[in-house]
Amino acid sequence: MPWATHIAKLPKAEAATAHRLQLQTQSPNRVLYYTDGSQMPDSTGIGVGLAGYSGARRFTSLARNIGLYQIVYNGELEGITLAFEDATRL
Repeated sequence: MPWATHIAKLPKAEAATAHRLQLQTQSPNRVLYYTDGSQMPDSTGIGVGLAGYSGARRFTSLARNIGLYQIVYNGELEGITLAFEDATRL
């Protein structure tokens, strides 16, 4: 399957545990990227985070600030762009 979205119906802590267990059983040929763009209430700029996994092994991660004059939407798109760019190097 090229992509899939799943929203767990479990409480957050249980969903996180179930997801970590699922990662342990993933094929090392399957690559997962997690991205996020966000702004903290008392901080400046917009943050972008990225983590890439192959099976249960994290092979890349980064966090950066994209600047003061950005919006969270830009951070979300930057994270997705970084994931695609990273995937082209695999």
